[in-house]
Amino acid sequence: MGEPVSDALKRLSALCARKEMCRQDAKKKLILWKIPEDERPSIIDTLIKYSFIDEERYAKAYVKDKTQYNRWGTRKIYMMLRRKGIDDDIIEAAIDEMEEEEDTSDILRTLLTEKNHSLRNEKDKYKRKQKLIRFAISRGFEFDDIIDIISEIVD
Repeated sequence: MGEPVSDALKRLSALCARKEMCRQDAKKKLILWKIPEDERPSIIDTLIKYSFIDEERYAKAYVKDKTQYNRWGTRKIYMMLRRKGIDDDIIEAAIDEMEEEEDTSDILRTLLTEKNHSLRNEKDKYKRKQKLIRFAISRGFEFDDIIDIISEIVD
């Protein structure tokens, strides 16, 4: 490994120590730092070997973060993790673990209640429900769950 490559490994390991990263995030950093393409896999493999990159740990942290702070539903989280190249089994395990710990229907109910309040000028019940459904779907919640909660809130 040349000097720039060892520097990239040090920089990336320091970043991984501060924040969870997946392979794709690490690869993007290496591309940004203009590390030669043939050197990238060895750097990423080294980070994985020493547990700086652990996609299971990353997926769990991502699911927890997006659920608690961004208030996303499981469908959106799933799609975003797939975009990052995380294996489906890892994603499903992380989501299942989160669902055991946290009730997403409470999050959805809170979001829809807040959104419904912001739509108080919309007098037409049908249009109000449409807006609430679109909003909740864009957040990644399941349609059946959305309909159940909207029925409680609007009707």
